[in-house]
Amino acid sequence: MPSMKKLFAALLLLAVAAHAQTAREIFAPFTATWKGVFKIYTHDGRLLDQIEIEQHYWWEGNVQRATFVEKNRDGKVTRAQARNYEAQNKLYCAVEKDSGEKSLHQGHYEDGALFWFRKEEGKMESFKERVVLGVAGKEYHIDGFGVYGSGKDVSHLLFEGRYFEVKKR
Repeated sequence: MPSMKKLFAALLLLAVAAHAQTAREIFAPFTATWKGVFKIYTHDGRLLDQIEIEQHYWWEGNVQRATFVEKNRDGKVTRAQARNYEAQNKLYCAVEKDSGEKSLHQGHYEDGALFWFRKEEGKMESFKERVVLGVAGKEYHIDGFGVYGSGKDVSHLLFEGRYFEVKKR
């Protein structure tokens, strides 16, 4: 006869498995059009740049697609395309900017938030993204950090994005 501990452990594993969310369920709250500001700070809190953002997310099959339009304080506009998807039980966000620059973040879902990260030569980034209900409606929050360069030429940056859902008329 199984012990109570083993039985409890088995029931706990079943409960966790039953509540595991699919990629579509995880990405679903972001499926909207968002406008807001993404700020980049030095490690000691000095504002380096403030970027006006418009993002639009939609579904094509099992892939969440997105377009980004970013305008920095100097007026430079950058456009990008993104794909959020699941492969081999891992979450991915692939972004390609109009400059040809590409990035691939791997992620996971924890405590109601998406955590994205990437690490490559001379670059490490981590972001926490979530949709919350604010006073004026849904808000998309991004908080993160980046480490760029190496040795004496290393930069540590902090990121904060606050976007608001654009309601359809």
